[in-house]
Amino acid sequence: MPDSIPPSSGTTIAGNLGAPAVCEHCDWGYLVPAGEAMPVCPHCRQRMLTPVDSSAAGQPVESELVATFDVADVDLGRGLQRFASGFLFKPADLSAGNLRSRL
Repeated sequence: MPDSIPPSSGTTIAGNLGAPAVCEHCDWGYLVPAGEAMPVCPHCRQRMLTPVDSSAAGQPVESELVATFDVADVDLGRGLQRFASGFLFKPADLSAGNLRSRL
């Protein structure tokens, strides 16, 4: 956690990143920065994003607080290798090493 936000401050992840929103066409979800107008869906470009009431979303806490972003180096290497080898017709530069360098 950054030094500027102490754990006891009561600030939530979604509060820092923005308000939850969803595209009603493709069902992709996003966090829209606070104070900004709802944009067109970046994924399908078919509809404007719709704000989602986080209390009505059915999640007791933000997923970022439940699933951590930490991955062990060994697990990351295995996961990248599994992902890179899972394509029948893959680009020549798709390898675990290249993927790791882009993180």
